[in-house]
Amino acid sequence: MIKIWQKKGFLPMLLLPLSYIYSLVHKTKFQLTKSKKYSKKIICIGNITTGGAGKTPVAIAIAKLLLSKGKKVCFAVKNYKSKTDSRYLITKNSKYDELVIEEAYETAQVADTYVASARRQSIDFACNSDADIIIVDDGMQNNSFFKDKTALVIDGDQKTGNDFIIPAGPMRESLKEGIKKADFLVIINMKDSNYIENLASYGKPIFEMESTSFIKSHDKKRKYFAFCGIGFPEKFFNSLKSMGVKIVKTKKFPDHYNYKDKDLRDLSSLARRNNASLITTRKDAIKINNIEDLYVANYELVIKDSDKLLEALDEKS
Repeated sequence: MIKIWQKKGFLPMLLLPLSYIYSLVHKTKFQLTKSKKYSKKIICIGNITTGGAGKTPVAIAIAKLLLSKGKKVCFAVKNYKSKTDSRYLITKNSKYDELVIEEAYETAQVADTYVASARRQSIDFACNSDADIIIVDDGMQNNSFFKDKTALVIDGDQKTGNDFIIPAGPMRESLKEGIKKADFLVIINMKDSNYIENLASYGKPIFEMESTSFIKSHDKKRKYFAFCGIGFPEKFFNSLKSMGVKIVKTKKFPDHYNYKDKDLRDLSSLARRNNASLITTRKDAIKINNIEDLYVANYELVIKDSDKLLEALDEKS
């Protein structure tokens, strides 16, 4: 998240009039768009901030929960990288293609993932599968498809920034508007009890998820050079430090960055110079080949009360 979006400083206040315009345009577009109803159940995993909230890990956690109960599940993902109407079916054996968004390769390790340049097109495509449930990664502010269930994801580090709407802040819409659209909330690694109480005051069910440690005890003795190209890189770096990982250097790349050979050579050189191993996210590692001594942060989210979450999804057996 951009640093100026953390506080209600001079520049955010200066940009506030543009936020009102953005909000008005968004609300008007949402209200004028007709929703398509599908025969398959649609579960939307959304958020109200720009990037980095953890939607994909939550979508994966919910998919695994449903699969463990014998449900047939697939994913529908919008391909932000695509400038054409091309559609892609990504499976666990698919090789990385830079024309396809990285998240599709993450979700495909759990269930088949249907990708298209528009959200509703990806759902239309997914309807060709034998799945009973389609999990849509993102799309909460998209009214072109009917959602049987909507989960609003809020990250404990990022929260909602300065609570201003784009461009004065990170919000796509207000917290009140987002919660109104949601059937339930998912909070990740949330330690702020006052913030949780505030969310609870809106009257929607809240489910907590926490990330598991992925670093083995003997690996914690190493030194690491952490790098990533995600929406909220500080979240990744902070999570490593909270797990006791010794970070000697960090480097940020733009979100959805495609690493070039020179980038990887430079990273390896810097790591050796600092007597450290490289470590990155699973999303970044998907795009990286032929690099030595690279650790991947394969952490997962643990659902605190899976039975109640199944009830909220109307999938309690």
